[in-house]
Amino acid sequence: GSLLGNIYTVSGKNSYGPIVLLVGISSDGKLVSIEFLENGQSYSSEVQAHVDSKYSSGLTLSDVNSIDTKCGATYGANTVKELVQIAFNDYNGGAK
Repeated sequence: GSLLGNIYTVSGKNSYGPIVLLVGISSDGKLVSIEFLENGQSYSSEVQAHVDSKYSSGLTLSDVNSIDTKCGATYGANTVKELVQIAFNDYNGGAK
């Protein structure tokens, strides 16, 4: 009967294709999980590997803001980071 957190569907697109994510944020404002609904990036496996290695359960918005997006698919990594930030910003009532 109590709220465990929120799940956000966020989407974006860059010159390498679309990304649609489910972002789970716990009731205490920490990342639970990120799941791809669509990963249409040209370098989708690199984007997936980046997410798997950088986005772990328990991260806060501050932690996400500090994630280095330099990888084999930097545009995709930047798009993912922006989408996760959008979810956190909504969770925080629009505050950045």
